[in-house]
Amino acid sequence: LANARKLQRAILPSGFPAMVNLTGAARMEPALEMSGDFYDVIELQDGRLGIVMADVSGKGVPAAFFMAVARTTLRSCALTHLDTGQCLSAANEELYRQNPQMFFVTVMYAIVDPWSFRVEIASAGHEQPLLVTPEGQVITVPVESGVALGILEATEFPVTVFELAAGESLFAYTDGVTEAENGQAEFFGLERLRETLAQNSGTAEEKLQRVYAGVAAFVEDHPQHDDLTAMLLCVAEDAERMV
Repeated sequence: LANARKLQRAILPSGFPAMVNLTGAARMEPALEMSGDFYDVIELQDGRLGIVMADVSGKGVPAAFFMAVARTTLRSCALTHLDTGQCLSAANEELYRQNPQMFFVTVMYAIVDPWSFRVEIASAGHEQPLLVTPEGQVITVPVESGVALGILEATEFPVTVFELAAGESLFAYTDGVTEAENGQAEFFGLERLRETLAQNSGTAEEKLQRVYAGVAAFVEDHPQHDDLTAMLLCVAEDAERMV
């Protein structure tokens, strides 16, 4: 299990590619030896950046195996479908066919243009991302969602389109972050997450570390019951649109 955990971590991106105007950070902390959560960063052939945040039903080794299948499937579909909704539809068909244990996976898939800051998002039952302004305002992005992947044989996924501005950040996460529990059976919750993200200073890595430090301080020594996975994509404060 220790070796399998190392292998699972090794297949996740170790960092973000060097891109004009964009920086990012991502992190996954499994509750058990292996995780059902995953993230991905995909350099697309047209120069845009694909980012994935996903959460497989269940925990431990069975979920981890399905996680590996789901990640490979999503990456393959992302490289052949440059539309987020079509990508999720294609991935869903593949996962539905190779899913004898009836797992499902919630997914947020976004494509970000580093020149125009245009974002296209499709969601398969996943938590809505958060947008953080340079002033520290935290806004829920109203992404219309389809069902989780692997449940229905054929389904469509609406695409939500918006533009980021200079200095803004896009935060994606799994429910293990907001549902982190302390010894008094209280959840970290969305409001505490918003308050943490509102402290909008430092690099993408420093901002993400602040979230994990906030969760750790809240739960103290209470056992972790769910995987904690989050990603932050930041537009440079001095960025200028190039299209």
